[in-house]
Amino acid sequence: MATNATNARHQEWERAFNKLTELDAKLAQCQPHERDALERAHAEQEEDVLDTSAPSLTALLIKLELLFNGQLEGLHPDAEYRRLVIEDLSGLIEETRDLIGERA
Repeated sequence: MATNATNARHQEWERAFNKLTELDAKLAQCQPHERDALERAHAEQEEDVLDTSAPSLTALLIKLELLFNGQLEGLHPDAEYRRLVIEDLSGLIEETRDLIGERA
């Protein structure tokens, strides 16, 4: 039963994240008259991704990067703290992959 719930969570995350990735690609190639509608759809999908339970540490990292978008640059202490959190989580993900022998 727990495996089914975990699989469902992974599938829900993948659907939401893949749709966001598709919208990213469309935005990168859109015509000026399409931009407003695509940006609205992108913002809505980003909210959906953030509302979706993260099924892994990598998904959590993606959510933090979305939340911190545009707030990682500069010398302000808050930007530095955000970068440190991202770096810490990235390091933990790498260490975990090394421990279980997984390479992405």
